[in-house]
Amino acid sequence: MKSRGTYPVWHEQDAHATAFTLMEVLVAIILLATMVLIVSNVLSQSSKVVTFSESKIRQNNTAAALADALQDYPRKASKNGVLCIYEVGGRPRLALTTAGVSPSLTGVAKGTASFACLGMVDNQADPNGLLWLPTYVLSPPPSTPLPDVWWTDFAFYQDLTRRQVNDVVINDARCSGVISNLRVPPNTIGDVALLWQVAATGLTRLTVQWTDGTRSGGNLVWYGRDINGLLNAKDPSPTPATGWMSRGAANLDDTGTFWLPEYNDGTNGYRAIWTHHNQNNWPKAIKIRFTLCDPSQPPGSQASEYEVIGTIGQ
Repeated sequence: MKSRGTYPVWHEQDAHATAFTLMEVLVAIILLATMVLIVSNVLSQSSKVVTFSESKIRQNNTAAALADALQDYPRKASKNGVLCIYEVGGRPRLALTTAGVSPSLTGVAKGTASFACLGMVDNQADPNGLLWLPTYVLSPPPSTPLPDVWWTDFAFYQDLTRRQVNDVVINDARCSGVISNLRVPPNTIGDVALLWQVAATGLTRLTVQWTDGTRSGGNLVWYGRDINGLLNAKDPSPTPATGWMSRGAANLDDTGTFWLPEYNDGTNGYRAIWTHHNQNNWPKAIKIRFTLCDPSQPPGSQASEYEVIGTIGQ
């Protein structure tokens, strides 16, 4: 720029010197796009981490709530009633009577005891299973029948032999039947009415074992089928006088073997049953292991395994 008098004069070459070339504009656009892409990826990964963490927290909270419930049942178990570990369709189940006030979940009925079941059943809405945990109130039927009120009271069990407990109670369809009508999430009002039986979704594995306090190598010995499907029987001997394989339901009333809880229920296989007849030989504790699966988590991190040990109370 040169001055002519008091007025500045602009030359054409000076104006061209202040502009960006096409190459410089393209480079700037590429750099900006790269920065946007990097920031976008960082935000995306951060969002995935947050989602994964929230999902894992929900899963752990569910497991913690389940652990409280699963520990509570053995503590409330009454040795004046019954406890049985058995299998239905190759899946383990647990049934026991609990003492204490038991309100109905489907109505206003209330009893002084309950009959609780636990098992893994199919979910009609999902390939993963459900943790089935119905509690039946032991009380005379109310004027309006309720699905979770059993047809008798606790004293009923005192009049049964061990064989009758097996045939009448444990073999009742509400305990040993195939539960195939549950759907979570529900589709109909009828589905909703059945949800009182469901404790958790996303169940892929479940085991129920028991111990009488026997130790080996400093560790407690657990009997029943483990998480790998292997059966560790308390009395594996095939000898008719002692082996669980040779004892059937017909032998449950033999007074000389009341202290032996294990027996072979034919096609149903391994069972262990305790009643008021053999109170001194009840388990010291029950161990329940279960695996929950959350499909919203990344592959390889969807399944989490939990273990709950509850001592037998009364």
